[in-house]
Amino acid sequence: MSKRQIVLVTGAPRSGTTVVGNALRTSWRHREIYEPMNAFVGDKAIRNQFEVPGAGGFSEAALDDLVERIQNGRLRLRKSSLERRNAYLNRTNRTMAAANLLPLTSHLIWKDPFAFFCAPQIARKGLPVIVTVRNHLSLVGSFKRMDWIAPVSDLSLRLSEAGYIIDETVMDRCRKAEGPTETGALMWHLLHRVLLQWIGQKEPIHVVANDDLLFRPEEVRDRLSEITNLPVSLSAANSEPTSKRQDTLPQKAHIANRDAKSITDYWRKLLSEDEVALALDINEELAERLDESLSQSTKVS
Repeated sequence: MSKRQIVLVTGAPRSGTTVVGNALRTSWRHREIYEPMNAFVGDKAIRNQFEVPGAGGFSEAALDDLVERIQNGRLRLRKSSLERRNAYLNRTNRTMAAANLLPLTSHLIWKDPFAFFCAPQIARKGLPVIVTVRNHLSLVGSFKRMDWIAPVSDLSLRLSEAGYIIDETVMDRCRKAEGPTETGALMWHLLHRVLLQWIGQKEPIHVVANDDLLFRPEEVRDRLSEITNLPVSLSAANSEPTSKRQDTLPQKAHIANRDAKSITDYWRKLLSEDEVALALDINEELAERLDESLSQSTKVS
């Protein structure tokens, strides 16, 4: 099987990676590869959620090997260790099998939040890498809704091992963090502090803001097409609430037919004043710095 062109779409979980990944699959020859770096259902080389090259036993050579095996359809996928997931028919296995069954597949749309810290190394290979960014309060609200706990204590240690400078106060908070709100806020901080560094270093990654996906889809569509040399299908979320708008959303990651206001403002209903204050204490300054940096460099304008 010949190598297929990879397009990596990464970003924090719940930041718009699925929307971008779907927008790039405009032909039957464009196949999705779903989260091969997920430590629970992905490749057997993955030991940690959010692998960091150069730390935790995951080398740069291991990443190079993983990318080559994705291109050639030779992932060594593990059975799911999570409850309520079919051991063999999880989405990662299904998407890899589908890509391998179609010999004329030209592009693999690698959708994977857990590949975040691998983005620069992959981009330096000349592969298109898109990083999605979402408002930190919206992401924290989504983590609370899903009751997800981010592995920030382990992640902060591996980032430090890899040479990233993490403020000691943040490291201490990561060691002690509990619950989806605090760990979600700290995860946003760790990922986007590193992203800000990459932007400053002019790494060849392409950042797309979630708000632009919702409210400026035509501009984002044109930019994604320029980045990937692929036709892109992207439409705005409904700007007007529908008659079936739900005040309480189900505890699942992807919900169809949500309006843009719900996506951007739902955190106001989910987070208490104390939780908002906690998230702002962790991320308000960083979010302002990141927004300013994106406005000057990669953000759609």
